[in-house]
This record gives sequence, structure tokens and C-alpha cells, in this order.
Amino acid sequence: MTRHLTQDEIDRYVSRKAAVDEILAAAEHLDGCFDCRDRAAALVDDGTGDRPHGRVRRMTLVQPTPRRYRVLFWTLIGVVVVVVAVLLILYRP
Repeated sequence: MTRHLTQDEIDRYVSRKAAVDEILAAAEHLDGCFDCRDRAAALVDDGTGDRPHGRVRRMTLVQPTPRRYRVLFWTLIGVVVVVVAVLLILYRP
């Protein structure tokens, strides 16, 4: 595609309601055309930070909760106590 995408083509591309060939052609065009890419991006993200589609999610790392910290802390304390007890039993004079 050497011409810019029409607004209808961009709408169909963003909503994925176009034929497969049209979607692939539009994707190829968007790879090289910054103007059309900006117009398509404006439909998906208007700059407010709200996501218009429920399916769009960011990948985030699971943040440990304070409960997980407590479980980890007490598990480590338990391991240290067991290791010290085993060492005391093995190396008793």
C-alpha cells in the first residue's frame, strides 16, 4: 500500500472486523507509515490512560504480599533452626 489508509480501513483494522487479507495489508502498511499508525493508535489509546478493550492487559510481575513475606521469613527461620540443630547433634563432643 502506497496510499494512506482510510478511516474506515483503520476502524476495521482496529476492531478486527476486516477480511484477513485486508488486516494483513493494513498491518504491513502500519509498519512503515507513521501517520496511519498514529491515527490507529489514537483509536486504541486516547491518552487518558483508560483502556477501551477489556482484553488488553499489561503483563506485570506478581507483587509479593505482606503475607508472602511472612511465610518466606518463617520458612527461612525454620530452615536455619533445623540446620543449626543438625550441626549441633553431629558435632557434639
